Amino acid sequence: MDADRPDLDPVPHFDDVLAPDAVGALVARSHRRGSSAAFQALLAAAEETVRGVLDALSDAAAASINLAQQQKVEAVAAHLAQGADTLHTGLSAEGLALMPGRRGAADALRSVLNPAPGWIPRLRARAAELATGERAPRPSWVAAVAAAVDALGSAADHLATLAAVQPADSSARALADGVADQLRHHRDSLLGDVVRLVE
Repeated sequence: MDADRPDLDPVPHFDDVLAPDAVGALVARSHRRGSSAAFQALLAAAEETVRGVLDALSDAAAASINLAQQQKVEAVAAHLAQGADTLHTGLSAEGLALMPGRRGAADALRSVLNPAPGWIPRLRARAAELATGERAPRPSWVAAVAAAVDALGSAADHLATLAAVQPADSSARALADGVADQLRHHRDSLLGDVVRLVE
């Protein structure tokens, strides 16, 4: 089949794979190549992974010391939230069935046992608030951004692992690698701010 020949349908390059035109092009390419099922599974995983870092970014924005720090973190969060929405628009009925709200009991249990990054510290802080009747002190900006950097890095590593098991010229691999690159870019940008502050 001609669609299986990578020279006839090369993987397109995008500066930002989270842009609507990029996701649309990869969805169309996966259909042409007959790899829609694998692509939809990766697309659903990518959306869930990107959404998983938004709480940590929200915490970092709330702990910002000045307006410039807050605006930078909010810009990262806005880009990723918009990217997650874009990824969602590419999901078919098959892909939507893989999203958290549509999963069975076993998948729900797995998500509790393997929560999104930053979930456990927030749970501990909330438990301390309830036990003492007082609000827990907000984390320092450095601690909150460090948690966001960790969440971004973990999410990028997760998607890179998923990408590594996909065929080299597949749309699924291009998507996962591209989203991982975006997450790393934002991680490095925020990490640079922390380094400049503590030097």
